[in-house]
Amino acid sequence: MGGEQELLSALDQELARLRVLLPQNPPLAYAELLALLERAQALDAIPQTALIEVLLAGAAFLRGFYDDMLKHAQASLSISRRHRLGLLEARALNNIGLAHQRMGDMIQAMGFLLESFKVAEANDDKEGCCRAMLNTALVHSSLGEHEMALNLHEQALEVARACNQPAFIADAMLSLVMDHAELGHYGYALELAEETGRFLEDHPLMRFRGALASHQAGILLALGRPEEAARVVERGLEIASTSQDQETLASLLQQRGCIQLALGDLDDAEKNLQQGLTLSKKLRLNEVEHSSHAALAELYERKGDFQQAYGHLQTERQMVEERLSAEAKWRTQQIAVNTHVELQRSLTLANLQELGGPTRSSIRDALTGVVGRPYFQSRVQKALEFLAPEEHLGLVFVSIDHMRSINENYGEETGDAVLVEMAHRLRESLRSSDLVGRVSGDEFMVLLGQLAFPEDLALVMDKLLSIMRQPLNVSAHPSLNVTVSLGGVVAPEDGSGIAMLYRHADLALQNVKSQGRNGAVRFMPHMSAEEQRRRNLEFDLRGAAARGELCLYYQPQYSLPQRQLIGFEALVRWQHPKLGLIPPMQFIPLAEESRLILEVGNWVLHEACRQAAEWHFPERRLCMSVNISALQFEQPDFVAQIQSLLGQYGLNGENLALELTESMVQRDQAHAADSIQRLQDLGVRVALDDFGTGYSSLSLLQNLPFHLLKVDRSFLNDLLYSSSHFNRAFTLLEVVMKLAHNLNMRVVAEGIEQEEQYELLCRLNCHSAQGYWFARPLPAEAAAGLL
Repeated sequence: MGGEQELLSALDQELARLRVLLPQNPPLAYAELLALLERAQALDAIPQTALIEVLLAGAAFLRGFYDDMLKHAQASLSISRRHRLGLLEARALNNIGLAHQRMGDMIQAMGFLLESFKVAEANDDKEGCCRAMLNTALVHSSLGEHEMALNLHEQALEVARACNQPAFIADAMLSLVMDHAELGHYGYALELAEETGRFLEDHPLMRFRGALASHQAGILLALGRPEEAARVVERGLEIASTSQDQETLASLLQQRGCIQLALGDLDDAEKNLQQGLTLSKKLRLNEVEHSSHAALAELYERKGDFQQAYGHLQTERQMVEERLSAEAKWRTQQIAVNTHVELQRSLTLANLQELGGPTRSSIRDALTGVVGRPYFQSRVQKALEFLAPEEHLGLVFVSIDHMRSINENYGEETGDAVLVEMAHRLRESLRSSDLVGRVSGDEFMVLLGQLAFPEDLALVMDKLLSIMRQPLNVSAHPSLNVTVSLGGVVAPEDGSGIAMLYRHADLALQNVKSQGRNGAVRFMPHMSAEEQRRRNLEFDLRGAAARGELCLYYQPQYSLPQRQLIGFEALVRWQHPKLGLIPPMQFIPLAEESRLILEVGNWVLHEACRQAAEWHFPERRLCMSVNISALQFEQPDFVAQIQSLLGQYGLNGENLALELTESMVQRDQAHAADSIQRLQDLGVRVALDDFGTGYSSLSLLQNLPFHLLKVDRSFLNDLLYSSSHFNRAFTLLEVVMKLAHNLNMRVVAEGIEQEEQYELLCRLNCHSAQGYWFARPLPAEAAAGLL
């Protein structure tokens, strides 16, 4: 008897070791678990055998072998049911549901996940309930029901925190990042991703870090920041390769290809997209496969290979049709199998209370007393499901104007009182059958059931606007004037699904805000998200300099090989009062299109010169580089303006360098030559920026008297011994350096990120450089420290 106990104890110890190994090395864990299964069966160790089958299913999932996953999960289910092992039965059911989800059978997946939840609930298995909720949300996400997925993920996060399970918390947080990104909430998704990253720093959950990198890269690419996305992808690929996380690896390869496509590196993009496509097919990752086909269609079109482009486009369209067919099948069978409704009943707040999760926050907002976002969304979803053919439903976004200013000027206590009063007014103004919810810090939503006519929405919004405009009597402010902005939609006219209705209501709200706030608008079809975003940014950019929202960051420039500070490049940033710090790539093109670049550019020149004078550039013999827009350069008095600035701030010409792009000077070379020569006569240095990225740079060097060449960072990407294109990159830069030396021009290299690049540039006799390896762009206070 003692010998058998020792064998069982050894078996348990081995199981504990393999549970740790499994997420780190799934193939090795799978092989060792198979060997351990034979030992457990020989010992007739029933619970251990069932657990090993569960772990084998998990290892098969991480390897992308879903048939094997289903086989092991079914074996575990059979043992668990026969011997009444409730906790393992719940896990086996969950694995079966997840396998069906990966295989594309959402009806089967939902049924098994519902059963898993019920078994876990009956056994007071909080972790099992959380696991079922997370994977149920995954099914909704697979079906494009991202609002429903978001709702479930928020509830799962509450339960995970109540269980104090780091893996489930990380899973829920990552899923919420993806949900918000799918719904177009990129700014919030990025903030949540950073919060998730901080959580993962405190917990050794390697595979989640790879998945986080995948989500972050996708968001950054969607925001138009491919260089940042590229760096995140490379970190993610290293993590995914180490943890052998095939699913994340497929996603990251696809994203790396999309980033390279955005940056114009078509050959490398093709290689990575094809690798991602191959792996996603093997793992049955339909979303990754679909995105890969779409990107490859664009890539081959840009390459001129229209036959291949058409093939990928046809495959992408076929996948879209198959998905729509699957969604239609899901909706037609949903009532018959009754899983969706049953699951929503099972996930009641009463059940969550039994699980130990905080429940009041899921129903009522603690401050205002109106319902919180999760419960509000579930009510909207149910109202849409039971909406009769002739009925109409209204949704109104209500945003308190300038809430941040209220908090800053009157204090957060007054701000809270404003929120409470506004919530009270909304409740009192509506019918008892309507619902008010607080969906974010300064935003409420109103659900208007059974509107007689779609046109009634405007009447309701006008009534709300009138009531909300009346002065408030809060705290020590007896007559505080607060306004609101309202954006509304009507279902089904403006959308039949909750995600579309939310997007359209938000577009209507942004339309009001772009027109000065304090108004109400119903969604109109022409309000596309991108147009509205650009309109909002343009509106906010007007007067940004006068309002003190613009600031300069300074990137140091160093001489080579001495690494002596020779100056700074001034880079403009926009500290938006609501959107935070906006990088130039997002607002400079908009400023150029709207001619606001004159206002922004003039401010930049003045501020850069003022700062150079404050830092005593003439005495220190330093130079401030400033990027100039085409519209600025073409102004008749541009050179006179530069001369006036030098005199106003007591600067010498050599203390200022103006960076011009090839496209700018190409438009009127005669004017460009005259202006550049006059600037050179003042002693101002003129640089050709982004050299090598255009089509006629050599002719420009012959015709225009540039003093500096700024080599584009793209040349340095392959200036690494490990790069397959190293020899080509080195040779090209060698030619550039010799050309510049022969023309008596100095070269500034951009984008130095590694010591190896610095050493190679020294070998090439490059004059100066800047980049993250030296220092990132710094705010004025930090840059001053370098002096």
